[in-house]
Amino acid sequence: MFGLGTGCLGHVVYVPAGLVAIKPRHLSFEASATTPTVYTTVINAFESGAGLGPGNRVLIHAGTGGVGLAALSVSRSLGCTVAV
Repeated sequence: MFGLGTGCLGHVVYVPAGLVAIKPRHLSFEASATTPTVYTTVINAFESGAGLGPGNRVLIHAGTGGVGLAALSVSRSLGCTVAV
């Protein structure tokens, strides 16, 4: 399991089931620990901060790390035109 919740650094964490997912076998524990945070950061910046959506153009510089790959994925899912 992996996900997000208040007090995630504690020994025991109680969160709603919708905030967690089964860890895919191919995903390392390290990647599982960072993926929700990376995507939450990008979604917050793109949807809430920039208000991106269909018809917007996005330039993603260095889209090879965790945040860059998440930015590519999220911007495409929002219907944006992506330039890398």
